[in-house]
Amino acid sequence: MIFLLVVYHCLCIFTGGWHAPAGVGANELYWWLGKLISGFRIECIAFVGGYVMAYQMIRCGKDQHLLPFLYKKVKRLIIPCLVFGLAYWMLFRYNGVWHWRPMLLRLFGGVGHLWFLPMLFWCFAAMWLVARLLQPQRRLWLAVVLLVVLAVVSVLPNPKGLHFGLTQVNHFIFYFYGGYFVWLIKDADRIRLHDPLSRTTLAVLLVLLYVMLLVLRLKVGLPHHWNVWVLRALKWSHICCGIMALYLAVMEFLRRRGADYQPPQWVLWCSGICYGVYVFHMFFLQWLYYYSPMPHYVSSWLLPWMALVLTLAGSVLAAWLLKKCKINII
Repeated sequence: MIFLLVVYHCLCIFTGGWHAPAGVGANELYWWLGKLISGFRIECIAFVGGYVMAYQMIRCGKDQHLLPFLYKKVKRLIIPCLVFGLAYWMLFRYNGVWHWRPMLLRLFGGVGHLWFLPMLFWCFAAMWLVARLLQPQRRLWLAVVLLVVLAVVSVLPNPKGLHFGLTQVNHFIFYFYGGYFVWLIKDADRIRLHDPLSRTTLAVLLVLLYVMLLVLRLKVGLPHHWNVWVLRALKWSHICCGIMALYLAVMEFLRRRGADYQPPQWVLWCSGICYGVYVFHMFFLQWLYYYSPMPHYVSSWLLPWMALVLTLAGSVLAAWLLKKCKINII
């Protein structure tokens, strides 16, 4: 998912997410590719976070008291957000004017792409409380009710004026909890998709539905008075389709490999540095697009792919060097 995140950011100059560098024109193919990737990739990372948390707490028994749990998440999420956020702000956002209060609010809310880290911190904190509510007696009926409630909350507009990464928690907490919920019912043997054909068929149908809903949301005009709510519901639906299609595909892949399957060493190595790639990639990509001469000398068709290769290479190297230096900040 981190790889898809980097690919999407390389395509943002064509999707309208970022302003295009001088001389870079529109590209319909890259617009659609960017929209296709962006449809569920960041929500899927939240889903994986909840899934892994459920695995650690339920299967591995890594139950912790609240304060030690939050302390670990502060070290893992908030400290990198502050350190690298300050570096990113000084390199790309500083305009010569220094105001302490706005700057601190920006840092604790996540500068640039780092907004996801404090938001994820609150998701972990909320799920610790939810786990205490659900885990002791496996109250699956309560888990289902909570899933429905959070689904409704995720469709509501994000609250305005909140700081410290709280603005988008109402949207992402559903997907984070969704990962926890899927592991909960999987561990309780409530998912009956044991037939490989039915699992594969459902995954394919979900992919097709995902594409149809994406096209409907982006290209079909809707009456103005109910446009906003219908678009929110369509977005929620196609995100869920994308996440569950990917989940079923991964489950089928693991089933085919057998219960004793162990990922190759290169997969484990990539898993160990993917967080570093997430943190560093925007530093390289911002410089390549807006501070280097590369957009003037590379065609628009090749530009995102060259940026992708250079960004991945630089991010992987930076993350690897940080680990080699034993700087435990990410």
